[in-house]
Amino acid sequence: MTKAVSTPTQIKAKLGLHGVSDVDTVKALMTAYTGVLNNPAYSTPPVDLASYKAGIDRFSALIIDAEDGGKKAKSAKNKQRGIVIKMYAQLGHYVEAACNDDLATFDTSGFTAAVKTKTAPKLDRSRAQQRRRRCEARKSDRRQDL
Repeated sequence: MTKAVSTPTQIKAKLGLHGVSDVDTVKALMTAYTGVLNNPAYSTPPVDLASYKAGIDRFSALIIDAEDGGKKAKSAKNKQRGIVIKMYAQLGHYVEAACNDDLATFDTSGFTAAVKTKTAPKLDRSRAQQRRRRCEARKSDRRQDL
């Protein structure tokens, strides 16, 4: 009898900020910045934290400028958003690797762990099965009408 070998669970950071408001994005970016800054568990981040903070500050300023509704301001804000989200993702992947799958260490980073629930797969019926069931339903309806 062989034993099943279980793989250790890897901690993944929730990195998706698409569809998140700009203000909430800034909050997530700043939380990650303060979590990684001066944290001995994350001593060599792949992103220069000073330039990351400057990028966040610039993004915050551009959010205010874009409230007026100018095309150039909105475009600049969206461009800066993409830049800081890329830095955020790099930091997130670094934190995933550097925490050594220790949730307590990961939690000090300021990132949120992604939930690992899986939904049951939807049963996919072939077209032939669907047609057959519709045909049988029509036949039974006809019999009831008689």
